[in-house]
Amino acid sequence: MLRKRTYLSQFLVDMDIDDQHMDEEMRELYQNYKDMQAEFQMTHQELENAQQNAMNPEELQRDFNQLEQEKEQLNAKIRDYQAKTRNKPAFKNLLSATNSLRIEQEKEAQLMQQHQQQRQILEQTEQDMLTAQQNLIDAKKTFALDKTADEMVETLNDEVKKNR
Repeated sequence: MLRKRTYLSQFLVDMDIDDQHMDEEMRELYQNYKDMQAEFQMTHQELENAQQNAMNPEELQRDFNQLEQEKEQLNAKIRDYQAKTRNKPAFKNLLSATNSLRIEQEKEAQLMQQHQQQRQILEQTEQDMLTAQQNLIDAKKTFALDKTADEMVETLNDEVKKNR
């Protein structure tokens, strides 16, 4: 941690320059210096994040070896179950039934999801319909037959003011 702070400090030193010594070119250079410091900080932070998120090759190898062992164990179990059930005709029926059950459960989940989506669409459509009906009622009120042209213009002006 101390090494990191020492490393960073040499790049993030703040220079104090009196305003009397600052002309336009110096101000530009100083602003450029500050921009480069900010860019350095962001780049260094991205590097640290990448290093923290990167996996150690030895750790990856251990995980890979463990997964390989688990794969072998599962393959051995499958071979054992196949050997035990090879001569049992009832097992084939049970296997077929469980496969069918799984397929039906997946279909049911898809249908439930579709039902939920359609219900949301229906609710949105009903809301849109209510809004359109209310707009129709408002329009009928605005353009009632017993109003004069001046009253209609005044009503429309009021609507415009209200909608702003």
